[in-house]
Amino acid sequence: MLIDPFNKPLHKYRSGCVGLSDECSKEPQETMSDEPSPAIEERLRRLVSELREQTHLVGYFGGSSLPFTEYMEQLREYVEDAGEYGIAYESIVSSLEEVPFVLSGKAAVDLLEVGLLLGYKTDRPLDRPYDHRTIE
Repeated sequence: MLIDPFNKPLHKYRSGCVGLSDECSKEPQETMSDEPSPAIEERLRRLVSELREQTHLVGYFGGSSLPFTEYMEQLREYVEDAGEYGIAYESIVSSLEEVPFVLSGKAAVDLLEVGLLLGYKTDRPLDRPYDHRTIE
């Protein structure tokens, strides 16, 4: 059993639910997270499309990183060709922290939903407080 910061027990069930009540330990209802891949892919596609349109930010790319066009193509490949949603998501999050992209409200919600479906922000040590994956 996990303990939250307020020393209350957290209950989990097999799909990774973590909650403060016994409600969470019951059999999960069918939700989008039961089949997350299509939901994640759709949202990541929209995010990549919106980021790709912001060509005025090409100056932030290159040097020790990939040029803008190649970076966007790499994101597309992660999502559409390889199904590497976690890598695409982490790359997008890292880019948003470094480059002044502007996201629409819909894209911001898509990013939030992908993070919630995946259960983490990045694998970096500083992002551990946001990691809700079950490590067994």
